[in-house]
Amino acid sequence: MNAQLIEHYFVSGYHLFLEQIKLYVDYLALQLSLPVAIELVVLMAILAWLGFTIKNTALVRIVPKLILFAVLLLVSNFLGFLAVFYLLFVLLVIFLIASINIYQQDVKQIVEDLFISRRVWHKIQPLDQRELSGFAKDLSHVVGALVKSHTASMLIIKTSKSLQRLAETGLTMNAPFNKDLVLEVFLHRSRLSRGAMVIDNGMILAIGANLTPLSSKRLLFSLSNPTIKQVASSFDALVIITNKEDNNLSLLHGENVYSKLAPGSLDRVLKNIFLSK
Repeated sequence: MNAQLIEHYFVSGYHLFLEQIKLYVDYLALQLSLPVAIELVVLMAILAWLGFTIKNTALVRIVPKLILFAVLLLVSNFLGFLAVFYLLFVLLVIFLIASINIYQQDVKQIVEDLFISRRVWHKIQPLDQRELSGFAKDLSHVVGALVKSHTASMLIIKTSKSLQRLAETGLTMNAPFNKDLVLEVFLHRSRLSRGAMVIDNGMILAIGANLTPLSSKRLLFSLSNPTIKQVASSFDALVIITNKEDNNLSLLHGENVYSKLAPGSLDRVLKNIFLSK
């Protein structure tokens, strides 16, 4: 008799639990109207865009918290907990303001990449032959100084195809090519010196570029690095590499490789490449 009562108790509880679940599902189905479904799609699209935009910055750390806030807001809205919903919304606003203040440099970089740098890239004018010859001379002097100081560096220079995608993996600069700026970046061996400097028609597009969007590792400045070979080939780019070990440099252009090139020969090689375009 006791066993039958216990069985009846559990069976009744199970059926009651299923009925409660059905009530919640029916309630959620009523709440999930077309406008709510559109809100969900828009919210997911915004989160996906946000994640893609900030994936190379320190702001990526706040993504899990934003997702948590979004889930809690949706659940509280569906269940009709308006007090909880408004409280979470206020906390979300405070969290966003605090995050912008903490990561203001990363926010500034994102704004520049989205609204400023693209316009600047479109405004870069091709150099004429005289300007290309002068740029090749200035570039040779800078690389010679890097070689003489035994400084590891890598410069990627546009010859035909756009390097915008490579520049987006580093810190946007959009500054005129300048010897002091180049030496400042690589001689101090900062975090930005661990990536490549991307140059387009006498303009430094970006520094600290790691060439691979999803990679945060230090870029290996070596001819044996397959990523560098792929960049030189795919973008028809000119890649110049200096190292700490000797007084020579390496140069890649498309499929052509110049290893252990003397700094004194660089100006002639650069002019041949630039002026043949």
